Amino acid sequence: MGSAWSSPRADSADRPRDTDDTLAAIARQVGCSSAFALSTAFKRAYDVSPREWRNRAAA
Repeated sequence: MGSAWSSPRADSADRPRDTDDTLAAIARQVGCSSAFALSTAFKRAYDVSPREWRNRAAA
């Protein structure tokens, strides 16, 4: 993952739910090195993938 970034910032949890931005765009916005790195950190922190998080919010 990028630099010292070890878990998704608190505001990154809302972004998959609140925007149609791609995961790659969200990763860049929160300072993560890639969409894969963001997804891995997000799942570690929240026990669901960003896609699952977004789908649950839409339901």
